[in-house]
Amino acid sequence: MFQVEELFQIFDGIKLPRVPVIPFVMQYAAKIAGIHYRDYCTDPEAMAESQIRCLEAFDYDAVNVSSDAHRLADALGGDLFFPEDGVPVVREPPIKGPKDLAGLEVPEPREFPRCVQRIEAIRLIKEYDPRITVIGWIEGALSDASSVLGPTNALKAFYTDRGFLENLFEFSAEFDRRFAGAQVEAGADIIGAGDSLASQVSTESFELSVEYTKDIFRTITVPTLYHVCGDTTHQLSVLRDCEADIVDLDRELDLRKARRVLGEEKIIRGNVDPVLFVKESPERIKELSTECIERAGQNGSFILSAGCEIPPDSRDENVRAMVEVGKSSTGYR
Repeated sequence: MFQVEELFQIFDGIKLPRVPVIPFVMQYAAKIAGIHYRDYCTDPEAMAESQIRCLEAFDYDAVNVSSDAHRLADALGGDLFFPEDGVPVVREPPIKGPKDLAGLEVPEPREFPRCVQRIEAIRLIKEYDPRITVIGWIEGALSDASSVLGPTNALKAFYTDRGFLENLFEFSAEFDRRFAGAQVEAGADIIGAGDSLASQVSTESFELSVEYTKDIFRTITVPTLYHVCGDTTHQLSVLRDCEADIVDLDRELDLRKARRVLGEEKIIRGNVDPVLFVKESPERIKELSTECIERAGQNGSFILSAGCEIPPDSRDENVRAMVEVGKSSTGYR
């Protein structure tokens, strides 16, 4: 494992001795720890234990405290359902339209249990070992809108009421600025933000939402990571200028093209197909991991990972295989 100071050389343009490996683990971490995912999402000790035990089992280079995209919806009184071993869902979004947003005060994250849960999990991990790099988590503007409106209504709003959507973007951005600040105070070394609908909107619409996400990044005092789901090839020019230190790309995207558009200096994380950790062999995972390194370029600005979350049914030997490729990437410097 790279310690914080070692890993952070990447942000200064210094080539590390090998490729860092930072998988996106949530449900898989809970499974490794023998913890129900419902508890992982609601109990800070369960989240911290899951992340620590998974890190120690596979010896990669950072942990994260993400779990689901619905903390703002939760804070606004949305009806959430927490399966025992599945991702939480919003059964009834808290906002239906402009009237629901009018007059609402931006929630203070430190006052809501599930926000406090994430903040406290960071503190617990850092208390256990301050050398561990911890990635805190917020949502991008588009992801928050999808959560508090429902994904269909969020997409429709780009065309039916853009003014309302922009007001919602600003509202959620203020919440995430506060939430990110609280996580940094607790010890987060990096703040990640996710936008799961990035591939589902036009470049123009995505550019609009990213303006508000950029406003969040500008206020964060530690390095930032921006995770986008799906085939975001048509969004690469927007991602190039998103102001995040790391751009985290899903499996569908060609890393060679991403490197050409994003540039040699932009740190890219990705992007082995997560599904293959369930059904492929360790040898195949090693081949794909090596291909990712080659396609992204061995210039010191790449982090090896799966394209999105490691599935809970992944084979342990496949996760270990990806880590081994990063650790054996000789000649990187």
